[in-house]
Amino acid sequence: MVFGSFGAFAEDIYLECESVGNYRDSTTWIDDSCQITKKAKQYYEIHNDEWKYIERRSTKFGEPYTKSDGNLQRCGDTIEPFQTLVERAKKIGQAIDSDSYEGADRYKFFHERSGLDVLELSEGPVGYTDNMIFLKHYSMIRREFLELERINRVTGVVIDFHNKSKSAECKSINKSQYQKIIRDWNDGYKKIKQAEQERKKF
Repeated sequence: MVFGSFGAFAEDIYLECESVGNYRDSTTWIDDSCQITKKAKQYYEIHNDEWKYIERRSTKFGEPYTKSDGNLQRCGDTIEPFQTLVERAKKIGQAIDSDSYEGADRYKFFHERSGLDVLELSEGPVGYTDNMIFLKHYSMIRREFLELERINRVTGVVIDFHNKSKSAECKSINKSQYQKIIRDWNDGYKKIKQAEQERKKF
């Protein structure tokens, strides 16, 4: 993936990203090794006084295993196409085939987060320098903005503030591309809810 600068200050920015590592990706066992079958995509919408983040969650779950570094991870997790989820919902009444699944709540299918726009405060949820974008959220408990991520405007690298590590790589996309992706995801979710609703007996 080739990354370029995201432009100047005071602008609307839309990013498509891929995570580093495979804990968000679709995976399967191949020759005794956990291999990525499809990279997961994450998307940012960034404005001067607000930002949003969204990614799809896995809807088919694998089994845990111990990595070479000693950390636990699952292999076999899959982000299934919306059509697969809709067809399953029509067939068995639920999009995700799991005993713990309790219905099509949005958080079961998407991981979403954002900055909170609090204009009366002197500091906002988005900060810029020549080469960096700083994304923050407002802590209601601490009553201050806390930094979550830094995005390098030249390389596209996302640095997670908590563990100081590289978490993703991004490229710029235009507004219409971003809106089509979000619209398609929202439409897919609506079809899942509708299919589950139609299968209810009461």
